[in-house]
Amino acid sequence: MKVLIELPTWMGDAVMSSPAIRNLIDHLNAKDVTFIGPKINIEIYSSLKETTAVFVLNKNLKDLSTILKLEKYNYFFSFRS
Repeated sequence: MKVLIELPTWMGDAVMSSPAIRNLIDHLNAKDVTFIGPKINIEIYSSLKETTAVFVLNKNLKDLSTILKLEKYNYFFSFRS
């Protein structure tokens, strides 16, 4: 199952959302997780064993539409406001 997770822009929010992200991964039994978000927040989650790809997302939402065109995902979760 392929899951795409968009991380919050603030590092504190990314850390606070880590239990929710862990629960999502466990509940969905996801083995293929892609994270997108700011570089500093990507570094927090890139070491998870389920992480298969990471994309640094600038504040430009064009980047998001480009990433979504690259591959198909079963689920997309956004932790941004």
